[in-house]
Amino acid sequence: MNKRVIFVISLIIILSVALISAEVPEVINYQGNLTDSEGNPLNGVFSMVFTIWDQVQDGQWLWQEEHLDGQGNGVVVTDGFFNVLLGELTLLPGDIFDGSDRWLSIRVGADPEISPRVRLSSVAYSYHSASADVASGLSLTPTIVSDPCNPDSRGTVYYHEELDELCYCNGLAWVQVDGGGACQCEDLDGDYYDNCDPSNTLDTDGLPADCDDTNDQINPGMSEICSGGLDEDCDGYVDCNDTDCYCMDGDDDGYGDPANVCCPYPEYDCDDGDFNINPEAVEICDGVDNDCDALTTEDACPVFGDIVICEIMPNPATESDIVGEWFEVVNLSGKTLTLRGVVISDGGGGNFQINTDLIVEPGDYVTFANSDSPGFTPDYDYTGLSLNNTGDAIIITVGETVIDGVYYTTDWPYGSGVSMSLNNSYFDPDQNDVIENWCSSTSSYNGDLGTPGMVNDACP
Repeated sequence: MNKRVIFVISLIIILSVALISAEVPEVINYQGNLTDSEGNPLNGVFSMVFTIWDQVQDGQWLWQEEHLDGQGNGVVVTDGFFNVLLGELTLLPGDIFDGSDRWLSIRVGADPEISPRVRLSSVAYSYHSASADVASGLSLTPTIVSDPCNPDSRGTVYYHEELDELCYCNGLAWVQVDGGGACQCEDLDGDYYDNCDPSNTLDTDGLPADCDDTNDQINPGMSEICSGGLDEDCDGYVDCNDTDCYCMDGDDDGYGDPANVCCPYPEYDCDDGDFNINPEAVEICDGVDNDCDALTTEDACPVFGDIVICEIMPNPATESDIVGEWFEVVNLSGKTLTLRGVVISDGGGGNFQINTDLIVEPGDYVTFANSDSPGFTPDYDYTGLSLNNTGDAIIITVGETVIDGVYYTTDWPYGSGVSMSLNNSYFDPDQNDVIENWCSSTSSYNGDLGTPGMVNDACP
């Protein structure tokens, strides 16, 4: 069984009288706790070897005493506690403490030497103990350590001059060897933050106090989790009341960047500068990720070749130009399309964006007019765009992508009150760029000639 000695080994130096002396003590009362590798206190009689060295590692040993079970002088351990008088079996040499540092080690049974060794220093005066005046030629260096007590410093022993106490680290707290109480502030949960502020004279780490020293996930070095009702970072504010958890919602749409449970809606806002862009927005065909799903367009938005401009009326006669202009597109995609967000522009800077859920079934014709009564009922009436009688353009875009475009001049086959129709054999986004693939309409709809919303007239 692997064993370990917790260096709460007191190193209390005891003589029977309270004298001031420079002599080496006859015996040293050595107390400690012996546990197994799981921290369980042991019981029984154990062989132990105690050695004083001239170096903290390796070096030359100067004195050694064996307490061997087989020779009848093993160390009795009860509930982990043991007490040994060093020097009882092997005399401590008179010159062993000559002013140089000395180091004490312990070895239990066949186990290797416990590490680290404990530093001892020789002084030619006595020191004051909380329990008694003790004549001593031996003590630990009188000092107050600033190192916190934690699992890394377990077993460290020092003399606390202000408290006049011998103290050791048990892995969680600096405590007095004689059981008199704490020597330093405690770190009960082992998270390297003790339970007091630097203003406290017993503070060891110089860090703000741990507000919950029973939970190693709560201390001033943690980040607030923003849920669960705990003050993880010990700043006095819990969850959404903590400044670390405030909802960063730049466009006031209820969604934050970053995603935050303290916002009205916890999902991530992919554009916190635009109120109309968030996870609940409707995706439109504008080349922008409106609903924050990492897609800039949905499957129902048209791509190049899905819709084709197939009829144009630049110069109506029955109605005025500001009432009767219109054009038509056809869905060639073979699937249902939505045109919300699509932008349509002319060659002179005019444009409009479709702002309704304009749904186009496969093969359907869709009419756009600059009024709601151009001589028929259009599918969409717009403002912001006009068709020049002497030549112009109609350009359909989704974001930065051109879906289709037609550029016409006065040479094209339209006239006063006569629309121009794309030959039914050339319904293609490239073929409708060619003037020869267009012809004048022959059917009447309100006195003007054209086939709005219907199959085009056959070209000769």
